[in-house]
Amino acid sequence: MRKSERKLKSAQRKVSRRKKGSKRRQKAIKQLAKKHRKVAGTRKDFHYKTANELLSKYNIIAVEKLKIKGMAKSRFAKSVHDAGWGNFRIILTNKATKAGQSVVEVKAHCTSIECSRCGHKVKKTLAAKTA
Repeated sequence: MRKSERKLKSAQRKVSRRKKGSKRRQKAIKQLAKKHRKVAGTRKDFHYKTANELLSKYNIIAVEKLKIKGMAKSRFAKSVHDAGWGNFRIILTNKATKAGQSVVEVKAHCTSIECSRCGHKVKKTLAAKTA
């Protein structure tokens, strides 16, 4: 997304520079729409490929129950929107149900301090949680 951001920016600038109602503006709008469709298609393709890869490796997939709307209002809003987390989760659950597998939502609270094997809560530093 970040790579194609420059192309979108220049196409948007072309549209804004054109006179309203002109043929050249209509042409620029069509080119901008084409670039937006390409970005959306690339994102969708990535979501489907990632979902297929996960479903081929695992029978049960645990997904953190995130408040995407709240995260979209934070300083990470651009990254959250670019990743399309909500759409990815929808695609993943649809593909899992078709394949007879399951996607489980897990509460985000304390997931980084619980041991994945035994479930025992272990105190960790911030560096250990992010690693």
